[in-house]
Amino acid sequence: REINVEQASDSRLRILYDDRNVEFASHCIDDYPFPDESGFIEVGTWRRGVIDVLNSMTNFCSNDLQRPSLCGVDVCLNGSMTTSATDGHVLKKVVLHGDYAPMHAIIPKRLLQILPLMVNRHASISRSDELIKLVTDSDFRIIARPIDIAFPDINRVMPKTFTHIASMNRDELLRLFLEAASFADNETRRVILRFGESKLVVSVENKERCIEWEGTMPHGGTMPNDYAVGINIDYGIKVLKDITAHDVLWKFNDPASAIIVHGADVENEIFLLMPIRLK
Repeated sequence: REINVEQASDSRLRILYDDRNVEFASHCIDDYPFPDESGFIEVGTWRRGVIDVLNSMTNFCSNDLQRPSLCGVDVCLNGSMTTSATDGHVLKKVVLHGDYAPMHAIIPKRLLQILPLMVNRHASISRSDELIKLVTDSDFRIIARPIDIAFPDINRVMPKTFTHIASMNRDELLRLFLEAASFADNETRRVILRFGESKLVVSVENKERCIEWEGTMPHGGTMPNDYAVGINIDYGIKVLKDITAHDVLWKFNDPASAIIVHGADVENEIFLLMPIRLK
């Protein structure tokens, strides 16, 4: 119900809460390693909408500290803002148009997760040789060190053209995927998407549990008859949950190539999925 902090002695603090208290060692504020704030160059101002987009990107970052470049969001400013995040399985890329001064950094996931809690309408951002600084309109000052390892070259795997496109209702597809996930193999999580000229069949063959499951829904687009591709159902669900558009487009070249997914008429926000080989 109530928290009070008091100085217990020259080197100890006491926190009192309800009918309890805890004491611990304290140190002189002069001993705190405050970073040098000289040498920062102002990059610009990020509005709340931009900060919310960056925060949403963190859902696609990795938690694997052995792969530090994937534990943040790659932010490239050069007129427009291009942001990318991946855990090595699913990639999300968002392009925001505007007039952004040049900057390129991998911003740690944790910083972007807490930033919305400190911003009402906007935050100014500055950059030095080694640090970035954000000053929010709530009078918070945040100084962080970007992740100093190169982000994966996503252009190597990002298809530029496609031979097949399927259009489907996002909510109906998500319901189908959620049902399929209940029957998918716990280890591979593989489901098969088999397209006819106007119908999608989602099927699961779980040999461990001796289960076969199948569900169907209509689709539009330019899919050939009997086109089949395997995906990890959990990654498919993750992508669909992040899309708010009424319809989604799935774009293919061949069953072994990367799949691009995005909301219909929302090409500035795209997702990349790698398929699972069927044989």
